[in-house]
Amino acid sequence: MADLRTPGGRPRRSFSGPQTSSSATPRRAFDEAEQPPILSGYEYQPGHSAPTAITAEPWQPITAGVETPDSINNYRSRPPVLWLAIIGLVLALAVVGAIVISNMQSTPDASQTSPRPSTYATQTRSGGTAFEDSAVSGYWKITNCAWGTSGVTLTIEITVDTGTLYYDFYGYANSDRTQLPPVTSGATELEPGFIGPGQTVTGTLAFELDRQPMTVVLISRGMQQLSALAVPS
Repeated sequence: MADLRTPGGRPRRSFSGPQTSSSATPRRAFDEAEQPPILSGYEYQPGHSAPTAITAEPWQPITAGVETPDSINNYRSRPPVLWLAIIGLVLALAVVGAIVISNMQSTPDASQTSPRPSTYATQTRSGGTAFEDSAVSGYWKITNCAWGTSGVTLTIEITVDTGTLYYDFYGYANSDRTQLPPVTSGATELEPGFIGPGQTVTGTLAFELDRQPMTVVLISRGMQQLSALAVPS
């Protein structure tokens, strides 16, 4: 080995490589026989001389433990039962109301219509003109008629044969058939009342109208028309 010195005269140490200790364990060399190199897509199987290709199983969807989503039918709008019931009730009430209104319009109001003499009993008897319904029967007549400047005053006589009669009156001019309620005729006025079987009642009725042909009507409860008499003019 050459004697190498530094510029200052000191001998330079030569470098002969790394120094190892005799007591250190030497690194074990890689044994390719013990572990083959990693090959992509292959699996090492001990005891075989060559690696075997990995066979992948076909993909299967995971269904265990997964809730099946609701059918789309479950999200379709469902009409509330309560609203359907309300709509049905309203329609039913509307139909009933229409029927009631139709019946009311087709049935004339007795207070707004004037009867015709031909619609009443015209059978006469010795005591007068007969009247009858399911509960009562009898007869009535005009015993006197007096026209004046303000109208006419009639004397009426009613006799009941069977049942009990509630009686009242109205009149109308034959020209326009407008109802005329009786006006006060004094102490002899025949006011509405009851009469029983075998009884007779007499009194006066006064109507305000010009002298002309007219009719007086005998009515019972609920404006039920029993009979009518022509008034002499």
